[in-house]
Amino acid sequence: MQAEDALFLQNYDATLKRVSQCKPPDPENISGVLISVPKHLSNLMFTVLQKMQKTVDYTSVTFDPNTAHCNLILSDDLTSVRYIDEEQTLPDNPERFDMFACSGLSGF
Repeated sequence: MQAEDALFLQNYDATLKRVSQCKPPDPENISGVLISVPKHLSNLMFTVLQKMQKTVDYTSVTFDPNTAHCNLILSDDLTSVRYIDEEQTLPDNPERFDMFACSGLSGF
């Protein structure tokens, strides 16, 4: 054992008492450090949406009934589609899609 170690052990109780008196401040009481994550994330998504709406122009889409898959029903104005489980009997067109790449068509 070295002299420094003996000195540390002699003053151990006093050192322990000083350490217990020095507590870091409670994180709840520190102002400006913590942020409300849900508030800022939802605000960020809203801000991004607003910026996108300013930069993206609305463009209407017209679907071609001659190329629609047999499980898709087109609206009368040809601007929306919906999926049905049973296949329709449609004329055989070489342009008609025989499969579709997206199964989440319920959002259209």
